[in-house]
Amino acid sequence: MIETGNCKVQFRIELILALIITGLACAAGFSNLLFLSNDLYPYTSDAMGHLAKVRYIAECFTNGEFPSWFPYWYNGTTVTQYYPPLSYWMMALIYIPVQNVMLTFKIYCFIMIFTGGIGVWHLCRTYVGSWCGLFGTAIFCLQPFILRSFFSAGLIAQGPIIALVPWYLAALLAYWKRPDRKQFFLITALCVMMILSHPNTTFMICFCLMVVFFVILLFRRITIQSYLYLVISIVFAGVMTAFWSFVGVTGLENPGIPFLLPEAALAYTANMKWFLTSYSTFFYFAVPVSLGSILAALLYAHKASKKETDHREKHFIYYFILLTFFTMLFSFGMNLPFFAYLPLAESYVPGRILVLTSVTGAILCSYFIFEIQRSSKSRKLDFKIYIFLVNLSIIGVTLFYLNPLQLTYGTISDYEFNDMFSTIDTQGSNFEKGRYSYVGEIDSSETFFPISYNFNISDGWNIEGTPHNRAIWNHVIANPSDGFDYIAKNLAFWNVRNLLLDKKYERVVGELNKRYTFQFKDMKNEYNFYASNDPSSYFLTDHRNSLLLGAGSPGLAIEFPYLVYEQRSDIFDYSLEELETYKLIYLCEPAVDTIREKEKTERLIEELIDRGVTVVIEPTNTKGYQLFDVAVSEVVLEGAPTIRKQPGSKIDSTADGIEVDGSMRYGRAMFGLDEVYYKLIQNKGSLENEMIGIKRTGNGEVVFIGKHLSQYLKAVYTRNWGVPENASGYPECSEEVKALFTDIFKTYGVNTNFWPEPFPVKRADWNYKGVDFAYSSQKAQEMTLSVTYAPRWKATLDGKLIAVGQKENLITLNLPAGEHEVVLVYGLTKYGIAGYIISLVGLLLFVLFIKYYGIITYRFRQISIKFDKYLQLDQKQ
Repeated sequence: MIETGNCKVQFRIELILALIITGLACAAGFSNLLFLSNDLYPYTSDAMGHLAKVRYIAECFTNGEFPSWFPYWYNGTTVTQYYPPLSYWMMALIYIPVQNVMLTFKIYCFIMIFTGGIGVWHLCRTYVGSWCGLFGTAIFCLQPFILRSFFSAGLIAQGPIIALVPWYLAALLAYWKRPDRKQFFLITALCVMMILSHPNTTFMICFCLMVVFFVILLFRRITIQSYLYLVISIVFAGVMTAFWSFVGVTGLENPGIPFLLPEAALAYTANMKWFLTSYSTFFYFAVPVSLGSILAALLYAHKASKKETDHREKHFIYYFILLTFFTMLFSFGMNLPFFAYLPLAESYVPGRILVLTSVTGAILCSYFIFEIQRSSKSRKLDFKIYIFLVNLSIIGVTLFYLNPLQLTYGTISDYEFNDMFSTIDTQGSNFEKGRYSYVGEIDSSETFFPISYNFNISDGWNIEGTPHNRAIWNHVIANPSDGFDYIAKNLAFWNVRNLLLDKKYERVVGELNKRYTFQFKDMKNEYNFYASNDPSSYFLTDHRNSLLLGAGSPGLAIEFPYLVYEQRSDIFDYSLEELETYKLIYLCEPAVDTIREKEKTERLIEELIDRGVTVVIEPTNTKGYQLFDVAVSEVVLEGAPTIRKQPGSKIDSTADGIEVDGSMRYGRAMFGLDEVYYKLIQNKGSLENEMIGIKRTGNGEVVFIGKHLSQYLKAVYTRNWGVPENASGYPECSEEVKALFTDIFKTYGVNTNFWPEPFPVKRADWNYKGVDFAYSSQKAQEMTLSVTYAPRWKATLDGKLIAVGQKENLITLNLPAGEHEVVLVYGLTKYGIAGYIISLVGLLLFVLFIKYYGIITYRFRQISIKFDKYLQLDQKQ
C-alpha cells in the first residue's frame, strides 16, 4: 500500500472523514426521499411487495413464531419461495422497534449503501493509497445504478449484496496476499451471507471473480492452491446454505418452481444505452465512472509499457481492471453471441452484475486521480498546484454528474386505499373474509395495503413463479379472447369477494354475477372496485368431471373453464386413482418420443377406458410415435376447405359443416380411424381426410380430433400468434369451432357447470402453520381447499395421516362421510429435511477444514511438489 503518512493519527483522521463523507453521500443519494414524511410509502417496482412480507415476518417474530407459510399472497405461499430470507430477516428486525414501513425502508437502504461505501474506501486505501478512498466511497454511494436499484426498482433483496460485495472482494484479495485460516473463514462466511441474500446475483459475482482469477492464474500471479481454495470456499458456502437452496433453487421439491420469466431477465440485461446515456433509462451506469475506468486502464497500460508498475499494480490494479471490463461485458447477457453457451444462461439476470462493477469502477477512478496526484511528487510547487486543480476539477465534474437531486423517487400514500375500503365491511380476520383480487396492470402497493385491512389476496409480487401465478398470466390472453368465464372461474375458486378491475375486464363482473352478486362500490385510479356480500368459504366442492392436459392445453383451458387444467402436462404425473375419477380426459398434443412411452401410454389409456373413462386425443404432428397407430400428417389447405359431418356420426351436434378460415395454411389430417364422424373436404369433394372419429382398442374406443382443430379457437390463436389488431383478425370460424367442441364434450357427458359449492365445515381455526377444521358431511367426497398446493402440506384426519392432493394448484382432500376433524400443517418435505442435513454436514466439514487447515495445506503442498517432480521427470524422458 502506498501512503504519505502511515500512522495511527492519519488513519483515524481518514477513517473519520470516510465515515462522514460516506454518510453524507448516502443521505444525498436519496435526499428527496429521506426527508419526506414517514407516513408515506416508497413507490417503486418491488419494494411494497417485499415490505408486505417484512411486516408479516416482524409480526410473527414479535409473537415468538418463525413462519414458513405466508397466507396472504397467491392463496397462500411460502415466505421465501423466490427470494432467500436474509434481507427479510434484516428488515423485520428493523421494523420491530420502529413499527413504520417508510422508516424501515430508509434505515435499511442507508445501512446497506453505507456499509458498501466503507468497504470501497477500505479497498481504495489498501490497494491504491491514502485519501483517494474518500473519492471512491462517494462515487460508489452516488452510483445511479445502485440508487435506481433501491429507490426506483425496490430491489431490497439486493441490499446485502450491495453492502457485502466490497468486503467480499477485500477478503478475497487479502486471502490472495496471505492465504491463511482466518481469511478462508471470512471469505466463506461472507459468501454464505450473500447467497442467503440473492443467490442468482451471488453466483454471477462468484463466476466473474473466478474467471478473472483464472486469468491471473495463467500469468502465475496466484498459486493453483490459492485458486482451488477460493473455489472450495464457494462450494462450502453453497453446501452450508442448502437448507434454503435445495428446495428454493433446484425444483426438486416442487418441479418448475422457481420459474423466472424470460422477459424479466431481459429487463435487467444491459445494453449500450445503460452506459452512454444519463437519466433516460430506468437503469444506467454513471458515464464518468466508465470513462474513469477506461482512463485508469490506459494509465496502467502506459506505466506497464515503461515497466513502471509496482507489485501492487501488477497484481491488484490489474485484477480490478480485468474485473471491471469483464463484468461490464457480462452485463449484456443474451445480447452477446457466446453467452447462451454458459451453464444455466437463461437463469441469469446479468445486468445486476453491475453491483460489482460499481465497486471496481470506483476503485479505478480513485486509482486514476491518485496516480495523477502522485505524478507531481518531487516536482515544483506550481506543477503540484496545477495537478491538484486538475484532480479537483475531475472530482467536481464527476460529482456534478452524479448529482442525486436530478433523480426523483416516487412515494405513495394509503389515502386512496382507505377511501376504497371504507365502502365495505373490513371487520374480521383474514380467513373470516373472502379474498381481495385485482385484475389489470397494477403496482406492488396492491399487495401491501389490502393486507393492512386483513385481506388475503389471490395475487402477489416478485415473480413467485408458481403454477397459480401462471394461471394469473393467462388472464392477459383470456381478456382479448373473450375468455371472461375463465377469469370468473379462477376468482370463484380463489374465494374472491372484493375485486378491483381494469375497465377492459369489466365483462368479468357479468360472468361472476351469474353465480354471485358483485356490486360497484368505488373507483380507484380509473379502476372499478366491486364487492360481494355472498358468504365466503375457503372450503369448496368441485363438480367438474373432465381433465385437460398436454402441451397444447393452455388455450383450450381458457376457452372451456369447465375442464380441469393442470400444469402437470404428462399423464404419468397422475395416479390411476386420480385419473379414474374423471368422466373424460382430453390429451391435447401429447408427446410420445419412444416406443416404450407409446406402449406404456396405450396400456394406461386402455385401462382407463375399461374403467369407463372417455379418452380424447388431439395428436401432434411430430417425429415421435403415434398412439394406437393413428397416423398424422400436415396437409396444405386449399379449395374452400370445409369440416363436414358424416352419416352415422355419434356426436350430437347441429353443425353439419364448418367452412375453415383460409388464413390457416395447414391442417392436420389423420389416417387409420375405425369410424369417422367428421371429414375435412377440399376442392369440392375431390380431396377428403379424416377429421374426427374413433379408434377401437381393448374393450372400448379412443376419440381422435384432427386438423389441430383447437388452433381455430380464439385463446389458442392468441397464444400461438399474439393478439390481433381487432376482432376480425381471429379465424372467422372460431365461434363455430367452439360450438362443435362444446357439442363433443356434451356428447361424452362433460359437466359444463364449473361453479364451486361450499363444503360443510362446522369450525375452522387458522394460524401461521395452516388450519384445523371440523366438518360434518352426509357422504364421502373430495373437498377443495382454496389454498395453494405445495408438497409441504401434511394432513391428518382424526389424528391419522391422509394424502394431500391437488387440482388446478389448490389443495384437495378425499374426506369420508360423518363428523371428523382435519389438521393441515405447512411443514417440511423430505427434500427440505435433506437440505438441512446437507447444510449440517457442510458446516461440520467446514469446521473440520478450518481446524485442520494447516495440515490440509501442508499435505496439498507435498502432493503438489511430488506432482511437479513427476512432470519434470516425464519431460526429461
